[in-house]
Amino acid sequence: AIHYFNYWGDFAIDKKEGEDYLCIRYEDFVADPIKILANVSSIWNMDISTASFEEAVDLCSREKMIAKIPRNELEANTRISVRKDRGRILNERSLEYINKAIRNGLRHDFGYAFE
Repeated sequence: AIHYFNYWGDFAIDKKEGEDYLCIRYEDFVADPIKILANVSSIWNMDISTASFEEAVDLCSREKMIAKIPRNELEANTRISVRKDRGRILNERSLEYINKAIRNGLRHDFGYAFE
């Protein structure tokens, strides 16, 4: 993640958002996916209807995607489980390492607070 954001920050320094690139925050996409998809479509000069985006978002909803996973796989595989405790929990040492790496290695700030 650090290398990606450092590269992205170097790229964005002399570029103009909306012309040379489009920065989409996850939070904005979740809040209004249709608006974001329509914006991307417009910038790329694609002629895709709002109805197409609405159908795609509906088909890719969490509930519909979960429904496609066979029940036995859903219960047995922690990587695709809908359980809140899926996967392994990071211990304090791992969290400390990750936080230190982010603070020491990330050169560009995109509005996310590390405190």
